[in-house]
Amino acid sequence: MKKIIAFLLFVSVNTFCFSQYMIVGKDSISLANFKKDYLYGLQNSGVAETVKTTQDFYLLQQFAEEKKADTTATFRNGMARKESELRNKLFLPSNITEPLLNQFINDNKSERKVLVFIKEKAADDKTDYTSVYNEVKSGKMSMEEAMKKYMEKPGGSFYVKPGSLDDELYSEIKTLPKNGYTKLFQTSKIVAFAQNLDSRPSLGYIVFGTISYANDAAAAKMKTDIYSALKSGKKFPEIAKLYGSSDAEKNNGGLVTGSPTLPDAVYAALKGKKEGEYSEPVLVGDKYFVFYIYSLMPYDSDPKNKEFYKSQMMRSQYGELAQKNLIEYLKKQPTYKESATYTAIQKSYASLISEKKSDAVLYSFSNHKLTVEDLQKLLTEKVKDADKLKPEEWKGLLSLINSQFVYNSYEQDFALRSDIKPELDAAKRNFYSEFIFSGWLKQQLATHPEWFTEYYNKNKSKYTWESRADGRVAILTDETLEPSIKKEIADPKNWDSLKKKYEGKANEKTKTAVNFENGEMSETADVFKKYNVPFKKGVFTTKMGTKTLVIAIDSILPPSQMTEKESEEYLKDGVSEEQLNSIIERQRAKTKIIVQPEFLKDLEKNFKK
Repeated sequence: MKKIIAFLLFVSVNTFCFSQYMIVGKDSISLANFKKDYLYGLQNSGVAETVKTTQDFYLLQQFAEEKKADTTATFRNGMARKESELRNKLFLPSNITEPLLNQFINDNKSERKVLVFIKEKAADDKTDYTSVYNEVKSGKMSMEEAMKKYMEKPGGSFYVKPGSLDDELYSEIKTLPKNGYTKLFQTSKIVAFAQNLDSRPSLGYIVFGTISYANDAAAAKMKTDIYSALKSGKKFPEIAKLYGSSDAEKNNGGLVTGSPTLPDAVYAALKGKKEGEYSEPVLVGDKYFVFYIYSLMPYDSDPKNKEFYKSQMMRSQYGELAQKNLIEYLKKQPTYKESATYTAIQKSYASLISEKKSDAVLYSFSNHKLTVEDLQKLLTEKVKDADKLKPEEWKGLLSLINSQFVYNSYEQDFALRSDIKPELDAAKRNFYSEFIFSGWLKQQLATHPEWFTEYYNKNKSKYTWESRADGRVAILTDETLEPSIKKEIADPKNWDSLKKKYEGKANEKTKTAVNFENGEMSETADVFKKYNVPFKKGVFTTKMGTKTLVIAIDSILPPSQMTEKESEEYLKDGVSEEQLNSIIERQRAKTKIIVQPEFLKDLEKNFKK
């Protein structure tokens, strides 16, 4: 008996829960969400009206879908923009981005001068680079000598900013003492190490402009002209247009974005300068350059700079580090699982081939999985000579494939996340509505002018002119003119001469002394209702803010029927509403709509209007 009662109670509870929905075709909304999303309507319009309005909304959405609104370029581009916006904002968890952003900002407070030995190894390269590295580190060979001897295109020293080098290499560089060396980084394809020569404080994130001029006999005069213009207060782009030596300077104020690292001489010239200040000329090559700071942001965690620095970080090598940290984080989540089979095949390629269970799952993330068969197929298609890989290379390849699998799985699920899907659904609804109102309906109205005539003929009584006053108005900014204006405006015959008399005249503040208007004014206009001008023939005055109005009403026009042309703008709303109602009626006739009893009962209990 207890089991039967428990079963009946379970059925009763679940029936109660599942009956709190409104279903409109393939769309549905729970009672809780309805009360949250449509609270204003429930409180102000009542239950019946809000339920009907919501049903109408769903029916119109389904109509847009039937018309394939989601195949239009506007819809697709809009949804892509929305998803991109959400990805930029929410793809990476804050526990990944925040520590990394702090690191990025702190690292950018210093710039390091380095020499980098980097060599792509050919298949027949027999050089012992460990010996080369040890010789450099011990002082038997200088870094410059090693670079010149073994690199095809050895460069010189340069200042490096965080995120411009491989993260592992830069992580070592930033901890090195002056003249210290990183460890040797070596794989079957590449060898690299670096020497830290010096460091200097960053000037901040600088956007600057330049004006350059030749180092020739005319240089002194050019300098005088440029600095005279700068001291006169002229804008830098204007001066660059006059004196710049390149198209970029003449047309774009010599703008340089991205805050590049600067040569020592330029760094020294700009050190201590503020936004809006300029440098003394700096000789770079065969030209002198004048530098101007358009903007300067310090590397700090100010909230107003946060999103900007985050975008800069993600464009740099730190973006790869963020991805790496994300994968490590995801692999610690309960949605990720590895099998014993995956552990076993990491020994060698042969262990994968010998695995008999082709459908054995190696690892899974959420609803995604990779089987033995999937991995074998991937290697056959994408990796050449996988069977010849050394054990450490095989393990590294598997790790790379595994990381890409986890990342791709997370990425594919992004649009389905509980914090993302509602936003995308809302955007979809907005674009469907835009399709109906700005696209389909507008096009239909343009191709069916007869709808306007039919609607006008059926609803003529809606389109009438109310009582109007036909009159003339003088708007005064100089109230001393009121007596003479009032006297002259009374006779309509004086209207043209009155306007001509005050044409071009100004008050003591150089504003036009009198402005003249004429035309019809409806009985409900502010001038009658708010400013208490009598709605009858005569001459009247009123104050409207700082201005004095002298109004001459020549006649009162009785209500009259609008012509179809006169009512054109008003007809648009009426015809649009009629067409929308027609769509809703057709959709309603073919759509199954269910408002479950408990859903309605709860609403009527809590919202009595």
